[in-house]
Amino acid sequence: QAADRLVVLTDGHDVSGLREKVSRVEARERVLITVGIEPAVGSWAFEGWESVHIPESGPAMLWRAAEAALQQVPQAPLSTDEPPKVFLSHSVKDEGQIFEVIDTLRSDFGIPIFVCADSIAPGTDWLNTIRTELHGCDVVLFLASEDASRSVFCAFEVGFASALGKPIHVICLDSSTPPLYLENLQAVQTSRLRARKPWLGPSDALLEACLIALR
Repeated sequence: QAADRLVVLTDGHDVSGLREKVSRVEARERVLITVGIEPAVGSWAFEGWESVHIPESGPAMLWRAAEAALQQVPQAPLSTDEPPKVFLSHSVKDEGQIFEVIDTLRSDFGIPIFVCADSIAPGTDWLNTIRTELHGCDVVLFLASEDASRSVFCAFEVGFASALGKPIHVICLDSSTPPLYLENLQAVQTSRLRARKPWLGPSDALLEACLIALR
């Protein structure tokens, strides 16, 4: 298929499906309209596209905003800065609910994420690897939960990251409050996202929380 102008509207969900569809269309002009997420985040998934950003709103307002966005002059393609290197601090007991989202962030957005469960080869000195990865990361995502608050290793990772001056962003997986050593940081709460957007499932809410934290 061929077109003069190809427009993609996305809030960061179902990026893999969108990319599969647009790969079949040749277009002289490609415009990405990002809804709620920063254009820079969208550029990780749609590299080289011109972009227009619109805020989140109800369906009627959203449609009008999209129509208005199409009348704007899109921004030039964003710079192809690489996504941040992410160190994920979490409880092992929470892994069952996070790996689907980790895979999406890696495959759809190209975000390099270090996770102890699958980023450390067997036989490797895991403690030294964690120190090395914390030194080299750009940002730490802490997935707060009751189990994470009780984890000695999570406390160690956050303490080491703080000593290195690394940015730390907190995402709450459940209704528990973050541990005391992170209470000063504003957290992104998946429960609030789901209350505001009841159509989001647990994985969708966690993906959105990660995109919010990483923007």
